[in-house]
Amino acid sequence: MLPYEISPAKNILLNFLSQNWQKAILDTTPFQQIIDRTFEELEHTIPVCLDDILQFSEIEKDYVSSSLGKGDLPLNKIYFTDTEVKDNSVLLLMSHKMKDIENLQVGICNDDSTVVKVNQNILKMKVIADFLDVIGFEKYTGSELIFSKYIAYFFLSTVGEQQLSTCLQSEIPVMKSLKISKLKQLEIPVSLNVPYVVEKIEEQIYFSDADHYFNQLDNSKSMFEAFEAILTDVSTNDVTQFKADKKLFTAREFALLLARYIVSSPHYTDLDVSVVLESFVHYSRFVKLHDSEWEDEPIEFYGPHHEIEGDIIIVIKHFEQNWDIPENAKVIFIEER
Repeated sequence: MLPYEISPAKNILLNFLSQNWQKAILDTTPFQQIIDRTFEELEHTIPVCLDDILQFSEIEKDYVSSSLGKGDLPLNKIYFTDTEVKDNSVLLLMSHKMKDIENLQVGICNDDSTVVKVNQNILKMKVIADFLDVIGFEKYTGSELIFSKYIAYFFLSTVGEQQLSTCLQSEIPVMKSLKISKLKQLEIPVSLNVPYVVEKIEEQIYFSDADHYFNQLDNSKSMFEAFEAILTDVSTNDVTQFKADKKLFTAREFALLLARYIVSSPHYTDLDVSVVLESFVHYSRFVKLHDSEWEDEPIEFYGPHHEIEGDIIIVIKHFEQNWDIPENAKVIFIEER
């Protein structure tokens, strides 16, 4: 194994950590409690009719794009576009037909650069710029995004869902639709300090869920140093053991990041990299829940019960057991300390 340039691998791994960090921000575990509590504590609000705030339209059902799919409008979450948001281009999206109010989907996207593949009825709403002037809302680049977030967060709150439920009408026994005329007449409490409310919600989500990934990003330098040390050891030894700091990474997280690091480096492209998960149960759950995330990675996954193959084999140690590992492979055992 020759000296290698780590920059490409670094970028890929840091992007991967960043994606996990974004997912943590949107974690639904405390999400409902946070937005409910925030809107319950609001003071000095004014009731404003939606028809005065939003322009309503529908995305045609046969409209197709390869950029985003239905799955990118997550249930009970907000989707934030990763492109630069320009003023007058932010859309609030809401599912139009649903079985019940719990199936509500709300999303935010940039109309200029992010589009939605529609295989369901989506209601498209845009904040009226003149309305912001009327209420004295200070306009700046991204102000419509802030206001769209505020409305989306409100409709994901329990109070907001209850209001929306009054707009549902039955089409068939199992399907209901939002009646647009009723929706337009809904009044929502508009805070006199919308940016503060949005910031307060997102800060709470950040500090309660993203702390773990924030620490990982903070300690990414030591992570890369550990990767280099492991690969240096592997170059001279057939078996290497490493104990990951469990305050930062589980053994699995560290092993998967290491595997991604190896295959991302141009000097290891000709080697087959495999990961052996902790047990048959862990392997089964991984395949069921996470396998699709790794479809494009040249990494093979095994359980301890499989006939394992690979040039570099990363084994996540759960407890002492026998592994059927080929004799000519380089083996890296990852544990937690």
